[in-house]
Amino acid sequence: MSYVKELESLILNRKSIRNYDPSKVISDSKINDILNYVRHTPSSYGLEPWKILVISNSKIKAQLQPIINNQQQVSTCSHLFILLSYSGENFNTSNQWFVDTVMKRRNLTKPQYEIYKSTFNNFFDHDKKTQINHWAQCQTFILLQNLLLLLTAHEIDNVVLGGFNEQQLLTYLESNKIIEPNKYHVTILVSAGYGYPSKTKIIKNEVSEISTLIK
Repeated sequence: MSYVKELESLILNRKSIRNYDPSKVISDSKINDILNYVRHTPSSYGLEPWKILVISNSKIKAQLQPIINNQQQVSTCSHLFILLSYSGENFNTSNQWFVDTVMKRRNLTKPQYEIYKSTFNNFFDHDKKTQINHWAQCQTFILLQNLLLLLTAHEIDNVVLGGFNEQQLLTYLESNKIIEPNKYHVTILVSAGYGYPSKTKIIKNEVSEISTLIK
């Protein structure tokens, strides 16, 4: 079965919405359905180095808005998705979280893990925290694309929010005990809800402007 037409339709119909109707709320069932499918996003080594915060609490959204460049979508959207990536310190073959995660993903025994870890310890065991942080965030962008497509498939408007103060955002989340301290980086945010119709014409670059075919 081919899904090309359905995928093309989702890509063409997705638009970034600047103005949400705050009276319209995404149902819990739709949020749960989206999360259930987005969790199937592929990742390097199957480690899934991400965590998704889904915020619908109006007070929290209002408090976060100044940290996210005072973008109005933060407070008017139905739900705010914060995509976090695990920090490089977590990815060490002696870190118990790392060991447990790899053994679970690969269904390994401890002796099998000791053999398996040789396939990636050159990457994860060296002092490459910056490189690993970048790797984890790149994995999270794969999750982002699937999230945008799923929201669009459910006819939920959305916009990617890249303007925010990461340190202030982490401090807020940690001090309010929403996340564990010193464990994550903020990769990107997505606001979602039901927007007012937009008449803005979207102009995209031509294929020749964005790509080069090398044969």
